[in-house]
Amino acid sequence: MQGPSPVASAAGERWYAPRETVPETGRQWSDWARWLYFATGRAAASIRREAAQAVVLLEALRTLSDLELDQRLIAPREALRRAYRRGAAAPREQFLEAVSIVCELARRTVSMTPYAVQIQATITLLDGCAAQMNAGEGKTLSVALAAALHGLAGRHCHVVTANDYLAARDVDLMRPLFERCGLSAVALVPQSPPDQRRACYDHDLVYGTGKELLADFLRDQIASDSAGSGVLRLIHQMKSGQSGARAVVMRGLDAAIVDEADSVLIDEATTPLIISAGEGNEMLLEAVRTACGLADQLIADRHYTIDRRFRDVDFTDEGRALIESITAGLSGLWRSEARRDDLLGQAVIARDLFERDRHYIIDEGEIVIVDENTGRTMPGRSWSYGLHQAIEARAGVELTEPARTLARMSFQDFYARYQHLSGASGTLQGIQFELWRTYGLPVVVVPPRLPSRLAVPAPRHFPDSDRKCSALIGEVVRLRAAGHAVLVGTRRISDSERVAQDLSALGIDTLVLNAKQHDREAEIISSAGEPGVV
Repeated sequence: MQGPSPVASAAGERWYAPRETVPETGRQWSDWARWLYFATGRAAASIRREAAQAVVLLEALRTLSDLELDQRLIAPREALRRAYRRGAAAPREQFLEAVSIVCELARRTVSMTPYAVQIQATITLLDGCAAQMNAGEGKTLSVALAAALHGLAGRHCHVVTANDYLAARDVDLMRPLFERCGLSAVALVPQSPPDQRRACYDHDLVYGTGKELLADFLRDQIASDSAGSGVLRLIHQMKSGQSGARAVVMRGLDAAIVDEADSVLIDEATTPLIISAGEGNEMLLEAVRTACGLADQLIADRHYTIDRRFRDVDFTDEGRALIESITAGLSGLWRSEARRDDLLGQAVIARDLFERDRHYIIDEGEIVIVDENTGRTMPGRSWSYGLHQAIEARAGVELTEPARTLARMSFQDFYARYQHLSGASGTLQGIQFELWRTYGLPVVVVPPRLPSRLAVPAPRHFPDSDRKCSALIGEVVRLRAAGHAVLVGTRRISDSERVAQDLSALGIDTLVLNAKQHDREAEIISSAGEPGVV
């Protein structure tokens, strides 16, 4: 029996192409056969050919009226929905027609005409692959086109963004396209009550961060477990006045498109998200306060050694002798050697490894964690195993109650549960096999539309931070005088503020975006990129 077309099988995705069939031969896939199909670039070549076909179809659609275009969409949309319901491959001709029609709708609604490379990325995402697409090549549009086609096929699609601002921005930007396709889209709003979140998931397309999606999934798990199973769960639903379909917030994990896939699926994926509840323990809070004071008597490399990578403290023999001495008169938790080591270890880590305005900020008397990868605050989140309370004691703010874990899951486990997973990023080099091994997610490289003009000068090294900062300021002044927009990235909040102060002293106004200005993010970003703006 003849197998499906090369691109149809390229990703091995269930509703566009059976996962089991090798292109052109009809034989059964092996894991290595599928890996080699992508590694040799045969999949990318097939996708380029289909994107070229879609471009030809797109040109022919421009003469149609809006009514004629709507009628033209009916047949391919029904073909996609039938294929999704059966779990089979849709006819590729109708699939490509649907892609071209949605591209034409994008041109008419949001004034964005997809280039061939953006159509390649769209097909790559729909085929269940990770698209490696350079920055500035139009990932936002490609993701929106793929999400719209998921929605047209009847899939409930989650678009995972790097932060809440991008989720809201992309939904607002692409809403005319989605509505023209007869789809509803929404951005998840953090801290919204369950009823509002349940209404969000009733939409066809949901934009949000992985943290918000996983938190809702875990809360649904907790609610389901507390309701029991079988008859007990039915009784619980009847008492609460909810039907089985409405007892949870989410509608399941059908399709997900992950933006910045390298960061979301690999870099941060092994970190667990923990749902916890506070439990009063005044004795423990008092012990944390005491440990904060006692830790100041401990000297690094003499009384303890610290592993900065794993945040682990190992006390020396001299250190243990000192701990025995300074805690001899204490009672309660201090009588246990294990608890002593734990309390003082967390106090030392809070003092030596966590810096204010880098790892956390203090907002209205509360510790708010700063995500080191994005520089954004994470309200409502806390470090576990007493570390959060140790940092609060060190910062001199009111201690929060320690929490017990109700549910936890790594992001890696969560994303692997989706029936259809795809992603896009400009930096997937070197992690292709890890994406394949972890998620069965092949990488397809989408070429740039135009040759890159990126110039990367040789690195410069300085003996101290003052000279480095002075050279940085000089380079900013030079680029700004030439009319360029300038973006300065720093590792610490304090560094960004220092650079801004030095530039202000020279009469150069700057826009500072860090964790302290998260509420002005949209306003600041809208001004960035203008000539001379720093």
